[in-house]
Amino acid sequence: MSTAYQTIRIETLVALALSRRWPRRDEGAVSGETVESRSDENDSTVVLNGLSAPDRESAEAVLHYFAALSVDDQGRWLASRLDRIRAGLNETGQHIDEEIHSSQIVDALRREPRCIQSLLVSLLPASQKDSVAEGLGLSRGEIDSQILIDLPESSRFGEVVRRAFFAQFVFTNQLLKPAPLDLLSRIELARLIRLLGVRETAIACRGIAAVETVTAFLKRFSAEDAHAIVFHLRSLSPVEPERMVFAETIARKAINEESSGASTLLDRAGLALLAIALGAGGPLRRRHTAQKLPLAAARELNELIKDGRTYCDRKMASRIAAETQSLADILHRSPVDGPGALAA
Repeated sequence: MSTAYQTIRIETLVALALSRRWPRRDEGAVSGETVESRSDENDSTVVLNGLSAPDRESAEAVLHYFAALSVDDQGRWLASRLDRIRAGLNETGQHIDEEIHSSQIVDALRREPRCIQSLLVSLLPASQKDSVAEGLGLSRGEIDSQILIDLPESSRFGEVVRRAFFAQFVFTNQLLKPAPLDLLSRIELARLIRLLGVRETAIACRGIAAVETVTAFLKRFSAEDAHAIVFHLRSLSPVEPERMVFAETIARKAINEESSGASTLLDRAGLALLAIALGAGGPLRRRHTAQKLPLAAARELNELIKDGRTYCDRKMASRIAAETQSLADILHRSPVDGPGALAA
């Protein structure tokens, strides 16, 4: 967790604890009346419930400091603090949050108190809001509640919190010279994984001499997947023996691990190839790609990256990376309507 986000987490919690104490804009401050005298003594306790001991200690220290200020100084402190945070935050990701898979956001938010979850979910794009809320068990009422209605510049504050949260993720403009694979949307990435699996299975079938064996193998797939494999099998240019042997290794490994149907076999093979392509790409590129995948697939991808060297030498890895980037470029430049449409 970044230092900037940790700071904003604590200050957000303090702001939520103070929001019911803060004079509304149309009320103004009553002369001689302190913020503390307007509050419910249990406000802070309710908002800070569920925090870890270090977070609670940090939040209580900020609350103690804040309470010692005059009403005017409290207003100036809060405004200047938000300005300082805004100036120090990374501006990346302001308009491209939708490329992060909802399950990744759910996983990151599970560590947060309920009030932070509700605030951040309320600020998500429509395409993510419902699935993230469902994953966290948040009700519509919790999301729609105006928890910052009494806090000055609440919409601005919410945007600062949102940017800080998404600073945990990696965005395309943080990558040096983005490659075609980096430019894929999460939908295109899912299509690429399936395409890689279909193509690799076709290469493995090319190494099988007996037509009957290939036919029997293809019967385990759906008609659509089998058609896609045959399409690639027929359209492949001549393949070197070492490439066919490697494809057989990938297919055999996927078969051994497959337990949920033949379509899973294709996705496992495709994910293995993606792991090889990302193996030499550096941690930022790996995170940038993995965050577009469902959480379980991302974790499997990371494990495959660790294991990649056990069944792929440097020369073959370079070849797989080049093939993957080429297919990613075609996919990105030629959108199709379904995950398997390009292969078909």
